[in-house]
Amino acid sequence: MSSLIIEVCKVDDIIKHPNADKLSLITLKGWNVIVGLDQYKIGDLVAYCPPDSIIPNNLIEKYDLEYLKKNGKVGRIKLRGYLSEGLVLDLPDGNWKEGDNLANILNITKWQPPEAPAMRGARKVSQKKINPNFVRYTDIENFKNFNDIFTEDDVVIITEKIHGCLQSKTKILLEDGTTKTIQELVETKYDGYLLGLNEYGNIVRSKITNWFDNGLSEDWLNISFVRPKQRGNEFYSLICTSNHQIYLPEYKKYINAKDLKINDKFLCCHFINDIPYHIKQVLIGIMLGDGSLEKNCVSFSHKKDHKEYMDYILDSLGYYAGNYQKERMSGFGTPMLSSRSISSEIIRDCFEFWKGDHGKIIPQNIELSPISLAFWYMDDGSLSHNENQEDRAMLHTCRYDINSITNAIDSLNKIGLYPKKYFVDNKYWVLQFNKKEAEKLFTLISPYIPNCMKYKLPEIYRNNNLFMFPKIELHQMTKVTEQKIINIVKAKTGGINLHKYDLETETHNFFANYVLVHNSNARYGNLEIVFDNKQPLFYQAKNWIRKNIFKETHEFVVGSHNVQISGNNNRHNYYSDDIWGRIAKKYNMKNIVPKDCIIYGEIYGNGIQDLTYGLKDIDVVIFDIKYKNEYLGWSDVWAFCNEHGLKTVPQLYIGNFSKEILDQYTNGLSLICPTQIREGIVIKTLEEESHPKIGRKILKNLSADYLLRKNATEFK
Repeated sequence: MSSLIIEVCKVDDIIKHPNADKLSLITLKGWNVIVGLDQYKIGDLVAYCPPDSIIPNNLIEKYDLEYLKKNGKVGRIKLRGYLSEGLVLDLPDGNWKEGDNLANILNITKWQPPEAPAMRGARKVSQKKINPNFVRYTDIENFKNFNDIFTEDDVVIITEKIHGCLQSKTKILLEDGTTKTIQELVETKYDGYLLGLNEYGNIVRSKITNWFDNGLSEDWLNISFVRPKQRGNEFYSLICTSNHQIYLPEYKKYINAKDLKINDKFLCCHFINDIPYHIKQVLIGIMLGDGSLEKNCVSFSHKKDHKEYMDYILDSLGYYAGNYQKERMSGFGTPMLSSRSISSEIIRDCFEFWKGDHGKIIPQNIELSPISLAFWYMDDGSLSHNENQEDRAMLHTCRYDINSITNAIDSLNKIGLYPKKYFVDNKYWVLQFNKKEAEKLFTLISPYIPNCMKYKLPEIYRNNNLFMFPKIELHQMTKVTEQKIINIVKAKTGGINLHKYDLETETHNFFANYVLVHNSNARYGNLEIVFDNKQPLFYQAKNWIRKNIFKETHEFVVGSHNVQISGNNNRHNYYSDDIWGRIAKKYNMKNIVPKDCIIYGEIYGNGIQDLTYGLKDIDVVIFDIKYKNEYLGWSDVWAFCNEHGLKTVPQLYIGNFSKEILDQYTNGLSLICPTQIREGIVIKTLEEESHPKIGRKILKNLSADYLLRKNATEFK
């Protein structure tokens, strides 16, 4: 990521804005900024704040920057057809010279989006096998911040960036179950976590490691599928380019969207509510009593005189409570109140086994507690009280058969209650609690009985305060299911943003409109086995054995730009194979990568990006090599790749540097996709050099045409 520099810059040029009478366009260090007419003159020194700077409140107030009051974040805007990149401020008091960095003086910081909160039960991608020598590729600074680094004496190599897509409004699942569009994630460089699938098929939190806006396309497919059962529309669709990769579990691999067929099944992620313990116990009590399962909810009703009890049920259910239904009259002319829980797949899963051939049943091994028992008793219980006999209790289980009665008694026995069953008038069953058992029953349930129902308790238990259940936030569980494709058509492009967006994540996949898709960048290393005290003792011991017993000195490691994927190219995982392993096998990477060496490349082709290069499979191009912690010159990179049959990234120019050459190759159409605007270039010295300002002598330059197009963004 580029560093933050609030640099003292000289205004190099000024022109009047062609489409605005009161505005000017100024140029400084190659950046274009829109300012007020006659606000500055050529040669003035100013403080330049690049995009992604966070301006403090005191400066926002001082300069009346109303549009920055929301979050202080400087961006790019296109004003009346012209791009403005960043913000220009007057210099603070002091003796400043061109090139000074005022970030600390002005208290301007770099935008860092807040990390999303961890999802309940989610796990981070394991870091246990990370080799600390497996370093990421260079973070490349922007040429406009360092336009004096290269001189005409420098012999440089200029290459075009290769990126590897989803329509702008595609919803991406975040770790907390909410969604954001992929356009928003890319344009804001959202720095939080998504949901992905790890190598074992488990849903895990997966950090975004890169953002891509891949230009324009007319090649879009609309894939319709049956949505996982939940609230909302039964059907859903995914709009993507024909070569975007989608995982099919039947074949255990990713398939191009254009190769999908109707009735193919892919993996979808959806959320179901995990019922907290006390709420599940309330629902069990209601189901044992007068409640019934209707579709995905539990319904219940009581006479209007018992509204306090109905209110207590709904309050106890919390988030899982539904609404009151229309008031009705019973068959006996009694006003009745009806309500229900929310509709949820997990409620259905809890109680679908309570349905028998002839009505509701009590299944085996239900879990009872004083809570469920109290609600069951308020529905079906009665107090047996007279002056000549100790208080007893009855549960009128009229609707249940003998198997259900047996299951109910077994469950009651597990919590220390031992009622007797009686078959009344050869018609129905009741459970009777004698004096001893009734005392235990009343002691257990009395805290959960509201005033209107205390007539069912003996006098001595009626003074207990009613227990109010805590308000617990919604519990959610993620679930992956196979969903069937019902239609595939060419998407109509009239109403959609034609820009293609993509992301890179730690798990190298994410859920787009709930469908598991793939994202690709590669590095391969043959590195010394190291002992890292951050590793668990098990791995430290394992590495000691490898080095001292088996005399191994190096290990082969594979990764994307940000993440080490594996230390073993023979891995068999949930996906059967992966693109990094396939490339490693295709080019025999384990045997051709020299010791103490890392090869950096970009995987492209069929199923990875919409830019297939005419390939029916994937391939890789190499753009750099690091040997013994030093980057090789381009001639050595090319020679190594040529020797081992590897391709290098397409080169645009080799020769002496000039700003005219830079401009010539920065703009125009992409060589690898002639219908797409070139994003920009990477420029570095032909032989490896360093510079005191930036370290490696390598910079990027972004195309003005690219930035001026609709929904323009710059990204890592």
